[in-house]
Amino acid sequence: MRARRRFRVGSLIAALALGLLMGYSWPYLTDTLSLGPSTTLHTYKLHEAEGVWWSILETETRSDVAVQAGAHDTEEAARQALESLARYFSSPIASQSAAQAAASPIRASPPGWCRIALASPTDEELWRIKQPRLSSTSSLYHEYDVYYRGVAYGWPMRSWAYHVVKRGQTWTSFGALDTTNRSWPFSPVFPGVIINTLLFALPWYALFFGIGAARRWNRCRRGLCPRCAYDLAGNTTGVCPECGASSPQRGAGESETPSVTLEDLRDTSPAGAGEDAEPPDPGNP
Repeated sequence: MRARRRFRVGSLIAALALGLLMGYSWPYLTDTLSLGPSTTLHTYKLHEAEGVWWSILETETRSDVAVQAGAHDTEEAARQALESLARYFSSPIASQSAAQAAASPIRASPPGWCRIALASPTDEELWRIKQPRLSSTSSLYHEYDVYYRGVAYGWPMRSWAYHVVKRGQTWTSFGALDTTNRSWPFSPVFPGVIINTLLFALPWYALFFGIGAARRWNRCRRGLCPRCAYDLAGNTTGVCPECGASSPQRGAGESETPSVTLEDLRDTSPAGAGEDAEPPDPGNP
């Protein structure tokens, strides 16, 4: 029993570890292999917090969602920033609809995993952003004095994120391991990381226990011990003499007692008995 319990616990831990690894790497795998639709959805939002207006652009793809936010002193400045962003990110065909969406943005908070408070401007920075910086060509958020960018990865739920804050000319990264080609997030997003891990661990858990269950069933079918494969022919104790595991009682009742047919009963009838003679009872030889 201890060995079986250790196997179950070990299989569960291995399945969870593989589920966590697959949940983390799945977005990068889908991007590399171009799996699934590549639709990009842009959402324009306005958010006000502690007297600061944020122009927010959410860009969602099949594997991640990016939130870009610039700080402004007035609502009008934030609206102008969104309209400029719509002109920059839209194709000529979709520029009109994007401009309309930016002209009437949603007044809503950013996603819960965002840490936009990391970029809350100080009084001095708030004074600087009051100066008009936006023009017809200044359409990128990194042109601003105070800028926030957050990216969350994961499928089907966002489970890992990192954050970038720009103050003046200083860029600071939070929750990411930056390499030459990519930023690797290590800040978990709950409950997404738990749900994704369980979802990807379930097939591994079923695989581990499915192989063991099939092996035990095959051994029982052949009259062997389900644990050590010892031959249990003739064993009526229900315990394997080799490993001590409890085993199905398949012994003398099935292997030693032959099946009795009508022809056998006729052959064992008493001498001189006619056709109407009653055959002997097999239970009383």
